[in-house]
Amino acid sequence: MHMRIFSLLFLLCTLISHDVWADTIVLAVGPDHQEMHDNNYAIYRANWEFLSISLKQQGYKLEARSMPWARAKDTVKSGQSHGLFLAANFAGRDQWASLSKPLGYEVYGCFFHKENAGAQSVIAAVRLGQHDRILSYLSPDKLLNVTTAQKGLTLLHKQKVDRFIVAQSYGEYILANELSSISAALQFDPNQSERRSLHVAFAKNNESSLNALAIVNNAISYGVSKGFYSKVMQDNQVPLRMQFNYDL
Repeated sequence: MHMRIFSLLFLLCTLISHDVWADTIVLAVGPDHQEMHDNNYAIYRANWEFLSISLKQQGYKLEARSMPWARAKDTVKSGQSHGLFLAANFAGRDQWASLSKPLGYEVYGCFFHKENAGAQSVIAAVRLGQHDRILSYLSPDKLLNVTTAQKGLTLLHKQKVDRFIVAQSYGEYILANELSSISAALQFDPNQSERRSLHVAFAKNNESSLNALAIVNNAISYGVSKGFYSKVMQDNQVPLRMQFNYDL
């Protein structure tokens, strides 16, 4: 009797879980996902809103699971999350990921301390895990890994590192908000920076993730055709240079 009840409960839970998973796209995101919304990291918030609206029109909900970036990537590869948001087209990322249709652009490079502008001995970056290279010409094993961009910029301000690699607009967003007290001492170096397209990354060897990729790509195409993309970009004041031009 007890075994039968347990089996029925297990089956019910499985069905409920399946139903929730079936109409929900779960994206792994960084640890400051909510802060980026609240303080309007423009390219990030605009694209989350765009995907939320477009997926809803297609009958899907969008759910964020916030965690450190390297762990977020691992949950996608293992099938615990459908995709990784917001993911740049980094060198090496194609070894594990299939990318969605583009959602914009970002410039990646180094911030430096104005009092130590020429030093480049110790370069730090957020740990992303195997394969992904934020800058194609720098191997991850030659970098000092940190858990968050906030940590990296703080170390740079204390001159514990010489350079910190991060997206230009993301670094500027952090320095304009939670690290505003140190912003005057740090500056972005456009030399040897790289422009990368932005996407949602899905695990190329995971069927569930690839199914979600097809759903997201359909939602992107639908949202662009209905004008949702251009509207959220305008509403969030995303610079034109960071927007993907779907009219070309």
